[in-house]
Amino acid sequence: KPEIRKLSDSVLEQVVSMANLQALIAIFIGVLGIVNAIWIGVMNRRREIALWRSIGVTRRQIYRIIVYEGLFIAAVSAVVGTVGGLYGAWVPLRSFSFAVTGYLYPRVIPWPHIFGITALALALGFLAGLFPAKQAANLPIIEGIGYE
Repeated sequence: KPEIRKLSDSVLEQVVSMANLQALIAIFIGVLGIVNAIWIGVMNRRREIALWRSIGVTRRQIYRIIVYEGLFIAAVSAVVGTVGGLYGAWVPLRSFSFAVTGYLYPRVIPWPHIFGITALALALGFLAGLFPAKQAANLPIIEGIGYE
């Protein structure tokens, strides 16, 4: 029996390690997605950004606007991911547990994990917005207005 338990623990640890690796890859892809979305937005709005600058909007204000876009995208993603994750985990788990045991278990919402992941999403959204924000803030006015 101890050998079987040791082997099952080892297999479970490997599965959890692979799941954690997949989560890290998903986070990396998500950050790249946010950077890409903001970068495309900046490139498509070069003329608009240059016009803002020409009427007196400072580089710092442009920088903040773009960083806030990253935070907004991250916040919306965190909410959608949380709702989808809770629902996507709850429905199959509830059906499975009822089919196996005959009991309906109460929902458990892991608030500390949700708050932690939301904070991580906001931090990553902020970081993802820094590079496009710098590019937008440093866009030359004449070049931007003449763009297109």
